[in-house]
Amino acid sequence: EELEYLGEEQFGDAAYFRDPNSDFCFNVPQQDVYNNGTLIFTNTLPGLTPVCKFYTSDTTQAWFNVLYSFSYPDENGFGGFGDFLAGLSLIAVCVYFVTSSDSGSLIVDHLASNGHEDHHWLQRVFWAFTEGAVATALLVAGGSDALSALQSASIVFALPFNLFLFFMMYSIVKMCEISEELDKTG
Repeated sequence: EELEYLGEEQFGDAAYFRDPNSDFCFNVPQQDVYNNGTLIFTNTLPGLTPVCKFYTSDTTQAWFNVLYSFSYPDENGFGGFGDFLAGLSLIAVCVYFVTSSDSGSLIVDHLASNGHEDHHWLQRVFWAFTEGAVATALLVAGGSDALSALQSASIVFALPFNLFLFFMMYSIVKMCEISEELDKTG
């Protein structure tokens, strides 16, 4: 907002500092900005550019906006780490989904085979593809509303698990206190 205000007040254009590749990211000037000999802006965090406003109409871009802020080129022409970090985060998300799906398929496979561990590997592959097809069908059929509902449901179902985690932390603290007490009494 400061850069929009500065652009509007000093240069007559709120989009003066806007990044040409984005509607809500702004290139922060790396040197002091003067207008008619008057200092109007000093950058206290050189190298941090562009900065992006939280765009409420498209919250899916928030993570990539943060990563994009690491893309400031230096004097040698190095373009920063923004593109690399965005790619790395996509790979990490893919690995997360694949490993989660594999774990879910393992559990469903054990349930479907009545707990027997010597089942055929094709059965596990079948469950993995079936789970993926069901998830894809639900998301395609429901669109963005289905994704929002899925996100909300995962948060609601995770809350009771947080209570369990708090109980476990309390138990660990108590166990450590008792262990320390026993060590002192020897």
